[in-house]
This record gives sequence, structure tokens and C-alpha cells, in this order.
Amino acid sequence: MSDDLMDFLCGADDAPVRPFYVPKVPELFRHAETLTVEHARFGSLIFDRIQECDNGFLYWMRHAIPNKVFDAPEQLMVGRLTDGLYRQNHSDRAMYGSGNYEQSNIRQWANSAEPAGRWYRPATIYDKPPHYRDEPGFLHGFPQEFLDRLRPALVPTRTNDMFETDVECGVLRECADFMFLPSFTEFTGKPNRGIPEGKQWEPFVGLSDRELFERLKKTDINGSAAWYWQRSCIPGSPEYAGNVSVGGNPWSIDYAGYPLSGFAPACIIE
Repeated sequence: MSDDLMDFLCGADDAPVRPFYVPKVPELFRHAETLTVEHARFGSLIFDRIQECDNGFLYWMRHAIPNKVFDAPEQLMVGRLTDGLYRQNHSDRAMYGSGNYEQSNIRQWANSAEPAGRWYRPATIYDKPPHYRDEPGFLHGFPQEFLDRLRPALVPTRTNDMFETDVECGVLRECADFMFLPSFTEFTGKPNRGIPEGKQWEPFVGLSDRELFERLKKTDINGSAAWYWQRSCIPGSPEYAGNVSVGGNPWSIDYAGYPLSGFAPACIIE
């Protein structure tokens, strides 16, 4: 594994960002079961090439891994009530989880190569682990050739308008991720309540809503029609995150702490 990737996965303060360069067709990785320019397959996980980008090629996982909460329900209060030294969370986040992608359980899990039971670390003072805490990080077990070809993506992500912890409300943040959830903007070309989260992916440009819905439909790795998460928050409701319905509707939402949606990440491969 490259030193840059190891630094990022082990929690370096600043995620490495390589300089832009003229991309080449990826040779991909020797241990994938299928070796083509258009996709790479690892067992039931298939990554399809979407488009060329500044530092490689954008790939998106074809099927969703089912039943992953975006972020688990959180603690309501932290501190000592007897002398007033406590902080109170938003009650809806305590019941249903947080829609902040930057601080989410699913982002941390997606970008971890740690073995089972070791990837989770609290992102805020209110944070709680999800039900998949005892699983290995998503990147654990991938071939080294694959990990060495991953490039960090600068992922623009909107914060909530109502309530946030340790970050400003209603602003655009940039996350440096190796695996990331797509945004509402990347699917539809539309901003998330006035703030664009990236640019629309090329295969979706110019499609009608009906055509877009058909392109966004997914099955899970077991072959069932799947809901799956977006990274976009719902600005007026801190407990919700965007998802895509079984019918391919990207205007769908769900409680961040409900395990009904799946995980279908994107990544950039050199």
C-alpha cells in the first residue's frame, strides 16, 4: 500500500491530494476477477467506469450493499447535569441520527482499511457507533494493487441549516475521500437548496426525469431492488439524509439512522 494511502487511512490530519495530471487509461489491478477498462470486479462488487476526471477515472459501484445506516442515533446530552457543564444535541439527531456526511458513520467506514471492530472513532461528542461497528472497514481486504490506484477525491458537501456540531450551518465543506457517496447535484445537476454539491455526472446530463430514474435504479448484491444513500443532507431537517428510491427517484429521503438504504460508493482510479 502506498505511503499516502496508508497515511490517509490511519487518520493523518490532512488527506493527501496529488497534483492534477493528464490521465491515462487505467491498467486496473491484477487480482480483480474481471479486467477491462470499463469495469473491475471483486466477487459480488462491480465498479463501472462513469467518466474521465482530472486525476483519473470516476467509477461507481453497480450494486448496493444493503442495510447500512448513514449515521446511528446519537447521544442527547454530554457532560454533568449537576453543575450545568453539559451540551445538548438536537433531539431529532438523538432519535434518528445525523445527516452530516462529513461526520457520518458511513463515510468513516467507507474509507477505512482497519480490520473488524477497529475502524470506528467518534466524529463528534454526541456520536455513537452503528450496527456494523464490528465489521471490517470497507477497504479492508481489497487487493493492494487496487488500493494503490485509488486517488483522493475532493467531495463538496453541504451542511445543515438548522443544527450542526463543530461546523458552521448552511455552508459547503470539502471532504477528501477515497470512497464517497454521490450527491443530489451529481445525479440531477440541481443544487441542494441553493448550494451545488459538485457537478452533474456526464451520463446523466440532458436526461428527462423518467430517463434519469431508470439510470439510477439499482439492485443490491443479493439481486433485490435497492434503496441507497446519497451524501446530501436535507437542509431543514438535521436527522435526514438523501437517498435514491427503488424506483430511481433521487428526491427521496430517510432518517439517517434507519438501516433500510444501501451503500453504493464511487471512487477515482488512476
